[in-house]
Amino acid sequence: MHQAQNGYLAQPFVIEDLAQGISWVLEDTERHSKLSNRAREKVEQEFTLDIQAQRYSSIYQEQLS
Repeated sequence: MHQAQNGYLAQPFVIEDLAQGISWVLEDTERHSKLSNRAREKVEQEFTLDIQAQRYSSIYQEQLS
């Protein structure tokens, strides 16, 4: 299993692996809660409106150069 701190990384195009990952997350309520909390923390830290605006601005500046 490709376990992570904030979710489960399934193998691309392997449906069985995705199903196992979903089961792995959901079979343990404590694990599900921890993964959910960590995922939310990551999003709140790395995907704020300011950060996203800076990333888009950077892409536009690169294209204009």
